This record gives sequence, C-alpha cells and structure tokens, in this order.
Amino acid sequence: MREGGTLLLTTQYLEEADELADEIAVVDHGKTIATGTADELKSQVGGALRRPTLDDVFLALTGRAAEEQPDEEAA
Repeated sequence: MREGGTLLLTTQYLEEADELADEIAVVDHGKTIATGTADELKSQVGGALRRPTLDDVFLALTGRAAEEQPDEEAA
C-alpha cells in the first residue's frame, strides 16, 4: 500500500480548485500570492451576506477578476 503523494492541478476554474484541492496556491503573473485550504483563503476575505468564493478571494488579493474579459476596443 502506497502512502502519501502529491498531485499538482493547474486550473483557472476556481470552482474546480475549490472542489478538488486540499491545498491551493493562488498565482498571479507567475508569483504565488497566497496559499492555504479553500476555507482558509475564503476566511481571509470574509463576507457579511454569503460565504465568499475563490473568485472573491482572487479579486480581493489582486484587485481584478480571475477571468477578465479583454476590452472590446482591443478586439
């Protein structure tokens, strides 16, 4: 029987990370800006009316949405 192991999952779909990952590292522009479990990261953001999502965490940490849409003028 094998014990322990690590699987690295990279995704921009934060709902997927929330469901699958035991520990999460938030990376922005190639730099790790936060690590922890989904619950630990969410508790850093707080949330008066509802429990924050990992999208809320990313927005709070970086000041922008995880999946920003390009400007229509640039397209």
